Parts: sequence; structure tokens; C-alpha cells
Amino acid sequence: MGGNANTRKMRSLVLQRVAEKGQKRIAERIESTVTRISRFFSGNGGLTLDEVIETLDENDLKVVDKDAITISAEEYAALKLFARKGLKD
Repeated sequence: MGGNANTRKMRSLVLQRVAEKGQKRIAERIESTVTRISRFFSGNGGLTLDEVIETLDENDLKVVDKDAITISAEEYAALKLFARKGLKD
């Protein structure tokens, strides 16, 4: 496993969630088999997890919690600006 800090963080998050839910549950949810899921995560089934994560990163995408609320960097900067202005008044 290589990659930059972003890819390592995404990979860690994915593996943590897989461990929490279990490969059997994931296989059932996507109508696959535990064997195929296991092969994927071990790197023996087509694309590896690292390749999928690196593909996401290369396309400026990231893995976040399902319940996370995200905004663009531009919106975040605007909110910070308005917050600073509001605190000065």
C-alpha cells in the first residue's frame, strides 16, 4: 500500500467500515459472494482496494461518512469570512 495521505485515510476508513459490517453482509447487500468480496479486499479479484481508492483520489473524490454534511472549500471560506465579520460587530 502506497499512496498519499488522502488515499491512506480513505483506505483506512473503508477497511474499518468493512470490518464493522462484515464481508457477508456486504456481499448480501450487493448480491455477490463472500468469496468475491474477500478476493477484492485481498487484491485477488480484479481491481484492488488501493486502485479504487487511488482512482477516487485522482478524480478529486473522497470517501466520507454517509451522514457527513459537506460543503465546497469556497463555501467554507465564505462562512469563515462571515463568521469573522460577525464576531467583530
